[in-house]
Amino acid sequence: MEKDFRISVALATYNGEKYISEQFKSIVEQTLPPDEVVISDDGSTDATPQIVEEFQKRFSDSIKIKFIKNKLAKGVHGNFENALRNCTGDLIFLSDQDDVWLPEKIETAVGLLGSDKNAFFFSDAVITDENLNSRGKTLFQLNGIGKKRLEKF
Repeated sequence: MEKDFRISVALATYNGEKYISEQFKSIVEQTLPPDEVVISDDGSTDATPQIVEEFQKRFSDSIKIKFIKNKLAKGVHGNFENALRNCTGDLIFLSDQDDVWLPEKIETAVGLLGSDKNAFFFSDAVITDENLNSRGKTLFQLNGIGKKRLEKF
């Protein structure tokens, strides 16, 4: 798929060593990989920073990875805001440290959005246990959101 814009992923982390490797792997293995991943860490005291730095070294030839370590804790919203502010892409995907993306997530979204850089897109999520076994519900189902397609506004 051809793209005429840059794609960023804004990833917020805090003590996510248990999940971050799986999420990062699902990002770099996308059928349409991002141009950059911006990771904002909110003062992790576990191995999260070391894991991220290892990914930086391993994938620096194919994807720009920017790692920002917050000097003062910003909380979840401030941490995401920090990641977003440092993204340079035209299209930005938000990612929690414990997400695992389906391989076509970015390609599917880009296909739906086309070349409209002012569009907004969000997707449902399958709720899983720590071993990625489905719990039989999606995030939309848990929050009472029906199967509606949102049109551009």
